[in-house]
Amino acid sequence: MNQIRKEIQDLTEEDYFLGMSKAQIEDYNEAEKQIETERIEQYYNDVQIIRDLKKKLPKNLFRFIVTALHESENWTKLEIVTETTGEYQQETKDFGIWVDQYCSGDDCYSGYCYVKLPDKKCLKWEYWC
Repeated sequence: MNQIRKEIQDLTEEDYFLGMSKAQIEDYNEAEKQIETERIEQYYNDVQIIRDLKKKLPKNLFRFIVTALHESENWTKLEIVTETTGEYQQETKDFGIWVDQYCSGDDCYSGYCYVKLPDKKCLKWEYWC
C-alpha cells in the first residue's frame, strides 16, 4: 500500500494527463476554467430571472414554476422567449407546460420546458437527467 501511495505522489502533471504536451495541458486547463466561468455566469443569470419573476408574477403562477423547476431535477439555462415548442401538458386546472423532449433512453431524458407568462412571453429552461 505504501508503494502505491509513493507512486501516486510521484506522478507529474504530464503523467496525470497521460502524456499530453505542456501546451495541450495548458489548453485543457484554460478550457476547464472557461467552462466553469460560463457555468457561474449562467447560474447568476438563472437566479436573476427567478428573482425578477418572483417580483412580478402572481404567487400561484410563481409557485407553479418553482414546482415545475424542482420536478425537472437538473434544470438550467432559464430564458424569457416569445414562442414554445413541444407538446402541451396540463399540470393543474390553471397551469400547464410545454415539453420538447429531444433525448430519451433507458434512464435518461433531456429537453426544454416552457411556461406561459402573463405578458405573452414564456419562461424556457433546459432539463436533463
